[in-house]
Amino acid sequence: TSLNSGNWDVSNVTNLYGTFLNCTSLETIVGLETWDVSGVTTTNRLFSQCPKLKEIDLSTWKLPAVTDAERMFYKCEVLEELNAANWDLRNLSNARNMFKYCYKLQEIKGMGNWKTSNLEVCWDMFALCHALESLEGMENWDMSGAKNLAGMFQECKSITDEDLAATYNWDISNVTD
Repeated sequence: TSLNSGNWDVSNVTNLYGTFLNCTSLETIVGLETWDVSGVTTTNRLFSQCPKLKEIDLSTWKLPAVTDAERMFYKCEVLEELNAANWDLRNLSNARNMFKYCYKLQEIKGMGNWKTSNLEVCWDMFALCHALESLEGMENWDMSGAKNLAGMFQECKSITDEDLAATYNWDISNVTD
């Protein structure tokens, strides 16, 4: 199933909680690149449990107001690629389970550009992303505000010790979990 959302005006929307939650037959969403999401504060469960959604290009999105992205792509089981090149996540504090159970996710383009100084909760953020192959750019993340990193890369079977080296310079002095 395909959905054309190109004519949706979301410019005054602040809460996208569960917009496509449990759209179990949804394979393609056309028109997302036209959305003005600059005022959105929550993307919690936005694409959660869309098990047939394979690719999403959100490269035009800027998300400077988002504070909560919990389970944004949770159980997008066949999602292989996400273009998040222009995301501005300077106010994001909750990324719990953001990509959990994205078994086939190989790459998140632009992840190295994310501003993460307010990110506090990364609990299971990439857990069970079996195909995730790269953490390229994560060495640029400011994790000084992080409090919970529990299970962040749990069962990311394609990530090597060499890939994890991107996280070695993080300031995690405030992490308690």
